[in-house]
Amino acid sequence: MTSACNNVKILQESLKRGGEYFMAIKVTKKKPLTVNSRSKALNATKTRQKPNKQKKTIDGKKVIITAREAKKNK
Repeated sequence: MTSACNNVKILQESLKRGGEYFMAIKVTKKKPLTVNSRSKALNATKTRQKPNKQKKTIDGKKVIITAREAKKNK
């Protein structure tokens, strides 16, 4: 959970230094979680759980962060 705050702080520091961005910046480091679903016969089927990434505006700049990070930084 602290990585979300660190990512936003890094973004805010870069914006203070005059960094200009025209597209949304990826702030989060979250990646999809890959696991095996197991049936009763122990057949393995790969499944993926994707993080809930959303575009948000922070200090007038568009960033891509997860919903959990957005909720925490309100």
